[in-house]
Amino acid sequence: MQALDLLLREFGQSIDLPELAFDDEDCCALTFDDLAVVLSYRREQEKLCLYTDVGLIEHASRETLLGLLEANALHRFVGDGVIGVCPDDEGRAYVVVYSMLLDAESLNLARLDRALRGFLEMAETWRDKVTGHAADAGRDDDDDDSPAADGNVELMRV
Repeated sequence: MQALDLLLREFGQSIDLPELAFDDEDCCALTFDDLAVVLSYRREQEKLCLYTDVGLIEHASRETLLGLLEANALHRFVGDGVIGVCPDDEGRAYVVVYSMLLDAESLNLARLDRALRGFLEMAETWRDKVTGHAADAGRDDDDDDSPAADGNVELMRV
């Protein structure tokens, strides 16, 4: 059993899930409040990837997508995770995903716990931004005098 496998088991014990382990595809999924987080062990790279879907954008304007791209560049630069956008199965909307890559060799229980807490905080922030944007996009412009009504990209920045 490798170090990250042992660390995951130790983490599981600390949150009362003593049988927590990676599956055959080196993944495990946890739900914190109502946010599902996948931990994916990239053994060949010695990296642990954390990722979660933070929302769905059904009517993505060019400005919204450019805002996400700009925010992604900033967050990647400062090292607190990245966001991605991929089409849903029907190709009518975009799923927004937040992820973070951690160096598995330098992880211990305290670092993993800190990284997960920061990840969850940022994922919740992104979820609030994306779901707020989706709610604003569904309303008529005549009924909405908020800054988002004119496609303001600031809405998508964290």
